[in-house]
Amino acid sequence: MNKKSLYAGCLLFSLGLVLLFIPFPNSRRLMYGEIGISEDTQLSVTETFPMFSTHQVMDIYIYALNGSFSLFIMDREEYYKWAENRPSSALYFSNNLTYFNEKISVSSLNKWPYLGSAAVIKPHGLLVITVDISIRFFDHYLIQAISLLSFASLLLIFYFYRSSKLRIRKTKVKEID
Repeated sequence: MNKKSLYAGCLLFSLGLVLLFIPFPNSRRLMYGEIGISEDTQLSVTETFPMFSTHQVMDIYIYALNGSFSLFIMDREEYYKWAENRPSSALYFSNNLTYFNEKISVSSLNKWPYLGSAAVIKPHGLLVITVDISIRFFDHYLIQAISLLSFASLLLIFYFYRSSKLRIRKTKVKEID
């Protein structure tokens, strides 16, 4: 039993370290399909990235079937200012577009950790667009890593407690003989 808990503890501890320090790729699709919007409305897409994520990229594909649109890409704080009609600045702005297909690295546009982004589409007239907006990032599995490290620590503490208890018992047996 003692050796098994030592091996299991070492295995879980190393697996926890791998999950803690090696980033894994993740992606989410935020919007997909054909959408009709009128001139007095706008289409907003907001997303929050995980806290310790890196290499954050927005993949944006927009094709206007009829008419043109303006595209604003901004961080979350600027988006809330813009929505409240306060002065704000966009990280990316383009006007009179009919087609847009870009990969925008949002983590390099702003301070680290970059936690949120927003894409706003404002049509010029009645507009039908084909949209595909997704995000990609590298993330660490912190919760899983911490729970594995905690469980491994308990197993290793149990192993060393049992082995020291056996050593003390053996020395007491030798003293009695």
